Amino acid sequence: MALFGNPLTRSLVGIWYYFRDILWPVGLATWYPPDIQTGWGYWAAWAGLGILMLSAALALLAMRRGAGMAVVGIVWFWAAILP
Repeated sequence: MALFGNPLTRSLVGIWYYFRDILWPVGLATWYPPDIQTGWGYWAAWAGLGILMLSAALALLAMRRGAGMAVVGIVWFWAAILP
């Protein structure tokens, strides 16, 4: 109870987890197997392609209107979500 009820020890455990995973990332997987149903007949593949095309169209539209920071935001979003 003292570990989970005390904000200080809860924060220290969180910090320990961050340092453990950064300095010795043995428990983290480096590769996850793909979905078995992946292929062009799978609806999620088409949804992903549609989302990618919509993002590219929005980035192109933002570049044409001079909103460069919107393009940076879109790239930042995809760079954060893809890995």
